[in-house]
Amino acid sequence: MAQNITLTLAGKEYKMSASTPEVEEALRKCAARINKKYAEWTKNFIGKPREDILAMIAMEESVGAFRTDRELELAQEECRQLESQLEAYLQDK
Repeated sequence: MAQNITLTLAGKEYKMSASTPEVEEALRKCAARINKKYAEWTKNFIGKPREDILAMIAMEESVGAFRTDRELELAQEECRQLESQLEAYLQDK
């Protein structure tokens, strides 16, 4: 059963639903990460609207996720190549 939780993001409360304890933990950790970045950005960009700062945080996080996805794709391709080489080696034995 889903757990209803309230998270604070950039000073504003949001009600959310977590389907499992693991999802709740992920939501809380992500909220903490966003709030930490928001605090850092507001120090550097005093007077900027909340939505502008959150948009920049979203962009920064998206770029990070894109890079991670790309690294994962490259690692998976390398694993496939190694697996093929191993299979070829074992067939020759």
